[in-house]
Parts: sequence; structure tokens; C-alpha cells
Amino acid sequence: MIAGTSCEKGTHAELLFCAEAGARGWQVLIPMGHSSSVDAWIFKAPGRPVSVQVKRALRDTRNDYTLNVGHGSSSKVAYAEGSFDILAAYLPDIHDFVLWTLPDLKGRKRIRYNPTRHRSPGNWSLLENFT
Repeated sequence: MIAGTSCEKGTHAELLFCAEAGARGWQVLIPMGHSSSVDAWIFKAPGRPVSVQVKRALRDTRNDYTLNVGHGSSSKVAYAEGSFDILAAYLPDIHDFVLWTLPDLKGRKRIRYNPTRHRSPGNWSLLENFT
């Protein structure tokens, strides 16, 4: 388990995403500052850049993962269309990511996720739709 504040744990998840994307052959670009809803831009020629928002998921008491997928104070606002292309949720206990497109989120501010009932972790092939 990674020690630190929620912000530090989020930064750790972003770094892990960037390292994994790089290992998979993507060029990774990091925006400066924290005012953007985009945590990373990834690019693989000849495709277009893909904007990514990275979140860290937590296991809850029902053994599901929960993650806030909104923004603002206490994640009270759902992301608007065009905010980013892909949401990458880091699952710290299994050291993997699960990916969604922004339209997959359907305006939700919170997700309950279970790998046995929903999409599988490691679904990096979702990124190929954007290249």
C-alpha cells in the first residue's frame, strides 16, 4: 500500500499510468499544472493524441472498487463531454488499470466496479479506437 495523502496517491497512480503507457509504446506528454481535466496525453503514430484522466480506485466493504469520476470539491460535478477521451482507473491492490471512454461514464460522478461482473482490468486495447 502506498503511504501518503490522497493527492500523493493520485500522483503515484498518474506516474504508474505514464510508465505503463510508455512501456506499451505510447509517447507520453504531461500537462503543466493541475487546472486541466487531462492528466496525460498519449500518442502513437500515425494516430492522434489521446487525452487521459487518471483516478485511483479503492476497494469497499462489498469487495467492489469505488472511484469518484467527477471533479470539483468532493467530486460533485460530472465531467462534461470533451473533457478527456479515456478514464484510467488504477486498482492498487492488483497493480493494474481499467479503462473507460468518457461516453462510457454517462455523466456519472461515482463508479462501483467489480472485475468479475464488468470489463476486465488491463483493457488497454480500448486505446486503439482513438488512434
